[in-house]
Amino acid sequence: MPDNISTEEFAEQWRTIGAPYRMTNNQKQIYGRFMRESAGHIDNPKMIVLGVTPELRELGHKHGYRVTCVDFSQTWINAMDILMGEEGGKDIIVRCNWFETPLQRGEYDVVVGDGTMNLLELKNWDRLLEIVQGLLKPAGYFITRTLVGIGDSVPLGDALKIFGERLLKYPEEYVNSLWYATKTPQNAVGGGIIKEELEKLRDNGSITSDEFDKISNRFSKLLGMKSEGYVLEQKHYEEILRKYFQIKDWDYDKAFHNIEKPMAIDYIYCLANKS
Repeated sequence: MPDNISTEEFAEQWRTIGAPYRMTNNQKQIYGRFMRESAGHIDNPKMIVLGVTPELRELGHKHGYRVTCVDFSQTWINAMDILMGEEGGKDIIVRCNWFETPLQRGEYDVVVGDGTMNLLELKNWDRLLEIVQGLLKPAGYFITRTLVGIGDSVPLGDALKIFGERLLKYPEEYVNSLWYATKTPQNAVGGGIIKEELEKLRDNGSITSDEFDKISNRFSKLLGMKSEGYVLEQKHYEEILRKYFQIKDWDYDKAFHNIEKPMAIDYIYCLANKS
């Protein structure tokens, strides 16, 4: 949660945030379809939400799931409960680290997350997938949205030339690609990293001060974000997934990603347990 604001203010800020930070309506439909297909034949299916994402909880209610949320942050829990209103009272909230969950193994039909893997350092990806696999019933599913690169990343200076004027015209659509073009050797991405790379380009004359100012102003919210995430190329990510799950299906919001030469895309995966 940002510093020096109340839980109520944070909830209101989150309410106004759009894609790609929160899911689009098309992405909600994809999640809903996967939830339906995964446990639509089961009476009173049980679902874990990794986090307290309101959209996932609401979709769980809509499709008849008994929802349990797992999140370490009390401030996030409180803020998202404000957004959920009375609907939030239906859910079981377990405050704990995902790696230390006390939930019963092998009891859940579906586990869902939104950007879950991207929040973690790569060294923890296998560990989380193993935990999710253990929480699921043998025929259970893990449904999650993950930002992945769809090809080799290129330096930011080259990426800006490829994007051209479209970058400023469609800033939300190009956020994912900016992240991927500036990922570190440790595959870390973030607004602060993009800002540093832009400053280097300005200082070495690759872009003008005017170009720097235009990009910085257009992406001010992104560049001001302190948190970092982690991204892999799609083929490498799927190699990790296949250790624990069968990739039953995947999809993405084709309207949101309908831009020329995107470098990274938010894919929603429906993963069948292999245990």
